[in-house]
Amino acid sequence: MINFGKIQAIQDTSQTLQLCNQGLIPAAFRVEIGDRCLRIEPREGVVPAKAEIPIVVTANLDDTGRFEDSMKLFIENSLTSVIPIQAVGIGTTITIDKPFAPELSLEPQFNLVPCILRFKVTNKGRQFQRLFWSTEGFSTFRQRHPLPALSVSKGQNGSQRPATPVFKLRPRSMNLQPGETKELVVEGFSSIVQDVEEKLVCEAIVEPEITKKQIIKTKVTCKFISPTVQISYGANTFYVEKYPDDVLTLQYKPLSLKNTCCLPFHLLLDLEQPFLICDANQQPLPARAQSDPPL
Repeated sequence: MINFGKIQAIQDTSQTLQLCNQGLIPAAFRVEIGDRCLRIEPREGVVPAKAEIPIVVTANLDDTGRFEDSMKLFIENSLTSVIPIQAVGIGTTITIDKPFAPELSLEPQFNLVPCILRFKVTNKGRQFQRLFWSTEGFSTFRQRHPLPALSVSKGQNGSQRPATPVFKLRPRSMNLQPGETKELVVEGFSSIVQDVEEKLVCEAIVEPEITKKQIIKTKVTCKFISPTVQISYGANTFYVEKYPDDVLTLQYKPLSLKNTCCLPFHLLLDLEQPFLICDANQQPLPARAQSDPPL
C-alpha cells in the first residue's frame, strides 16, 4: 500500500516505490492507473537481473477529503499485482494568480487616494464552490446606525477602529464552477494618515456540503501617508523702484521644491498675475504648470 497521509490539495506530493528483480534474467514491467490525480514515472520499462529501479508515484488531488485508488503492476511472466493508494486532501482547491495569503504587505500609499488590487480566483477542484469574502471583525451587512468601534487601530493609541474597514473586497460572494475563473478586487481607502493592519477572510461552501468553511485568511498591512514638500522659501518678496524713464523688466527669484515623502507625485503650481512661474532658463510657463517629471 502507498499511503500519502494528509497532503495539500492541488499540490504535487510524491512517493517512491522500488521494483526489485531478484531473478537471473531481466524483467519487463508495465503500470496502469486510471485516476487523473495520480501520475507514475516510468509507466513501463525493464528491471535488470539482480537489480532494482525506482517508480515515482505523484498525487495531485483536485478535491479535499479521503482519496482511495489503486495501481496495477504487470510484470512479464508473473502475476499482476494491485497496489492500493490512499491520501487525505486538505486545504483548498481555490487558487489566486498572484501572491495573496498568508500575508499581503503593500508599499506605502497616499491617503485620500484609492488603492486598488486585482486578482484572478480559480476553482481547480472537481466540485462547485460558493465563496464569501469579508474583512475580519466587520459585519458584512450594512447597518443604518453602525455600532461604536471597540478595538484600537495599530499604532494609534486611544483611537477607535472605524465602523467600516479600510480594505474591502468585491464581489463579496462568487460562484465558481470547476475550472472557472473570476476577478476579485481588493480596494483600500483611508481618509487619514495611518498604519493599517486588517485580515481578509474567504469562506467557502463546497458541494455537497451546506455549511461555510474558512479556506483563506490573509493579513494585509499598509502605511497610508500624505504628500509632503519642502519649499526653499517661506515667502518671496519683490521690491522695485521705478523712475519715469525706467523700463520695467521681469524680476526673478529662485524657488526649489523637494519631495520629502517616499512616493513620487505630480505637483500643480498656480499663481495669479502679475506673478509668473518660469523654468530654470527663466522662460515663462503656462499660468497653471504641472511639475514634470513627478517629484
